Amino acid sequence: MKNNIFSLKNLSFGRIATFLILLFFSSIQTINAQTGDEWFEKGTKANDITLKIEYFTKAIEKKCKNLGAAYFYRGNLKGALKKYEESILDYNEAAIIDPNVSSIYSNRANSKSKLGKYEEAIADFDKAIAISPNYPLAYHNRGMLKHNLGKYEEAIADYDKATELMENYSYAYYNRGLSKAKLNKHEEAIADYEEALAVKPHNQPMQKIPDYIYTEAHYNFGISKAKLGKYEEAIMCYSTALLFDSDNVEAYFYRAISKSELGKYAESINDYDKAITLKPDFVEAYGNRGYSKYKLGQYAESIKDYDKTIELKPDFADMYDSRGVSKAELGKHKEAIADFDKKIKLNPNGASTYNNRGRSKYNLEKYKEAIEDFDKAITLNPNSPFAHNNRGLSKYKLGKYKEAIADYDKALKLNPDFEDAKKNREEALKKQ
Repeated sequence: MKNNIFSLKNLSFGRIATFLILLFFSSIQTINAQTGDEWFEKGTKANDITLKIEYFTKAIEKKCKNLGAAYFYRGNLKGALKKYEESILDYNEAAIIDPNVSSIYSNRANSKSKLGKYEEAIADFDKAIAISPNYPLAYHNRGMLKHNLGKYEEAIADYDKATELMENYSYAYYNRGLSKAKLNKHEEAIADYEEALAVKPHNQPMQKIPDYIYTEAHYNFGISKAKLGKYEEAIMCYSTALLFDSDNVEAYFYRAISKSELGKYAESINDYDKAITLKPDFVEAYGNRGYSKYKLGQYAESIKDYDKTIELKPDFADMYDSRGVSKAELGKHKEAIADFDKKIKLNPNGASTYNNRGRSKYNLEKYKEAIEDFDKAITLNPNSPFAHNNRGLSKYKLGKYKEAIADYDKALKLNPDFEDAKKNREEALKKQ
């Protein structure tokens, strides 16, 4: 008895082709027969993001029971792919179907914020909070948007609510510190940074600061310490930030500033060197390094840094003034005056620049022109003992001893410990 086993070997080519076509259409019919709910379930179980979007799209087309959720999930996936405009369209549909789901509005707000639509995003967070008043993440994220809009007090109020609703919400403490720092409430900002950094790693992910923020927290900690004049502590904070991120340009830069404030100019130069190595077009780093070199008496070297600063930013007015001062220290008064002229052209309201130009003119024995510059400096800053003393020196050279004494008196009234003014006054008194 022959076996009645089915085999492609027993079929002709034509019958095989017919069989495969029938099999193909049978598969299509099976796929098309799947319901919207089945596609929705496949979307929730798939791992590949492209497949998930495809399955939720089919679920939407077939009007699955969880239609609002399908739009919501697809919106989340499109947001993850940075297709924010498309994600917003999906959230819009989800909100029409399920208008009382707070996460729809909060997620739509996140997509809008990515597009820079902060006001619209805040309006969505308002809706999310109205539906779920105890939603800490919505308060926190709304606070971030208000901070970005410069509404620091309102941002702080949102962070307050977020920390009230969630214990150890370090991210909220950290961002509240940033807003307080913007309002120059640096003591309070420091307290918030300390609170944020105190959260232990085993806490919930939403509570713990991400590693990159942990680095930034120490950096901003240092900024607030420096604003309070606590430069040694600021240096420690910047150093800690650099332990976590050795390529943090800003940490090197601001640590250098704190070292400079403490008179540690050589150390500050080392930090500026590192900042410039990491960021060769760092304009401010060249300028500040030039100042540190100036303070160490390295006038020619400081001029090179000021040259580079001006090359990178030709309208950086203060750099012309600084370069002029270094040139004056080298006795290059004509070149110095040319730099002071450029500074005044860019910014005619700098009292110190007129004073500096007056000093160079004095050294070139142009005493009348020097007096004109000192007059302008005093007009712009009547409380400058230096300008009064320098004008007195010029008047002394012109034999106007009584007027010179009046200027020295004014300088000493403004600064009773001004030794140069005391000596200059004594010399002028001898001439009477």
